[in-house]
Amino acid sequence: MPDTVIKNARIILGGILQPAEIAIERGRISKLGKVIGTSPVNTVIDAHGALVLPGAIDVHVHFRDPGYTHKEDWVSGSCAAAAGGVTAVVDQPNTSPPTLDPDSFRKKQKAARRSIVDFCINAGVTRANISALRELWELGALAFGEIFLAESTGSAGAGYEVLFEALPEIARLGARACVHAEDAATINEASALLAKEIAPESHSRMRPELAEAVAIARTLEAAGSSGADVHISHVSTREGVGLVREAKRKKQAVTCEVTPHHLFLTDRDCARLGTLGKMNP
Repeated sequence: MPDTVIKNARIILGGILQPAEIAIERGRISKLGKVIGTSPVNTVIDAHGALVLPGAIDVHVHFRDPGYTHKEDWVSGSCAAAAGGVTAVVDQPNTSPPTLDPDSFRKKQKAARRSIVDFCINAGVTRANISALRELWELGALAFGEIFLAESTGSAGAGYEVLFEALPEIARLGARACVHAEDAATINEASALLAKEIAPESHSRMRPELAEAVAIARTLEAAGSSGADVHISHVSTREGVGLVREAKRKKQAVTCEVTPHHLFLTDRDCARLGTLGKMNP
């Protein structure tokens, strides 16, 4: 007997949008189709024709907890996730302390118990903690990174050297490296040329499209040589997507993600948004 039935719902089944009733038993969907009238039901929820979708998984959140809870914490972040239909999140390691060793990993696990959605935790990577990656993996780290290839908010940047050193160990573990792909040399050169610029829209020109393309290309080359799976975080350019697609066509183990703001905003919006439009990449 289902505990709950959602009636007057619309679902996508077999690629077709269709009306349905959704039966839920002990927290799991037990039937799609006609339910009401076929068996007793404790609770009926009327969807009023709304589209019912599976919960989304956000693979890249910064809940800033522990250490920066004035920005966000596991309660506020997970409540926002649930309100938006996100039922699982993956938190990044640049908290305080950063998630680089077993002790800091356990501290974040403790903080994360306050989450109202499912969660996973990524572990960070520096030259000093590569020997700890195996233990972090065994403690439950989902992946390693973001590995920042250039300086960004809250990170001085690990650089290619750390990435190249870590990838073989990550491959041995059967794990995945998550990479914040921006090339430091390209950014430094562009920033030097624009050093006198103060308008918020100059930020995008200081971190040009080329910086992402160069970093993704070098990451894919190193990952291919080491056999490591890699995930490219927040791809923001056509060139970046093209590089990932080409690598996948060649059967390389690579995935990527894209964010809503990179889909719906461009550098032309920065003048209107001001500093709210600053984003790396």
